Amino acid sequence: MNKELEVIIEIIKQAWEIVLKYYWWNELNTKYKIDKFDPVTQAALESENFIKAKIKEKFPNDKILSEETENKLADFDWRVWMIDPLDWTKDFVWGGDRYSVMIWLCIDGDPETWVVFCPSSGDLYYAQRWKWAFFLNLKKQTNPQRIETSKIDKVEDARYFTKSKFSEKRLTSEKIEENLHFKEIFDWWSVGIVVWEIARWVGDCYILTNKRACKRDSCASQVILQEAWWRMTDVFWNDINYLDWTEKLFATNGKIHEMVIEKTKEIFS
Repeated sequence: MNKELEVIIEIIKQAWEIVLKYYWWNELNTKYKIDKFDPVTQAALESENFIKAKIKEKFPNDKILSEETENKLADFDWRVWMIDPLDWTKDFVWGGDRYSVMIWLCIDGDPETWVVFCPSSGDLYYAQRWKWAFFLNLKKQTNPQRIETSKIDKVEDARYFTKSKFSEKRLTSEKIEENLHFKEIFDWWSVGIVVWEIARWVGDCYILTNKRACKRDSCASQVILQEAWWRMTDVFWNDINYLDWTEKLFATNGKIHEMVIEKTKEIFS
């Protein structure tokens, strides 16, 4: 485990307490950046400020791109930390347990180190480029376990993560579900949690249809799937480039990737 990963995990442990102190709080001050599908709370802002301060303290020369306040950069050269202090805030606000805190590091546009943490369950997933992906539980203090994606190789046997029931209506999502006859379809929440569920065999496929999504959502996902024998590309089979980011992302267990893209080409055309 390198220095960056050790620092991130320690920061996550402290951010955990910040987020949970607002969970189920009656006086949660919820505001909306665009509409009711894009909320932000003081839990996210306090978590973000804490994480940024700690990263600046440990790595003063690095750049930071964060979800709520520090969300623009002139370039992504060299070392860029990306932060989502509370991914899937809607679930947090409504008392769900599938929100997460995500921190990751990109170097010259390539994802390098990634951690995603679910405060409610204590589940923590992390990965480093070329060094596998691992899972542990901070509440139970379990030892890290290496994770890999499933061996399912047919779309009709695959389990698909669709948009959350709390999200706005999306015609693209409906067409995907109609045209690809998945064995099982799950409503889901935080992108980070979706990805780790693919990485540990709970599901096999996720297609990003959320136009509100940004590189902070997908970058975290890429490292863990890569290290768990994943596949993530755009609709044209291109690897994801964070200097020229696309919002059309396909994340699968790797075995059904080609079939999924072929079956959705007409939808995305």
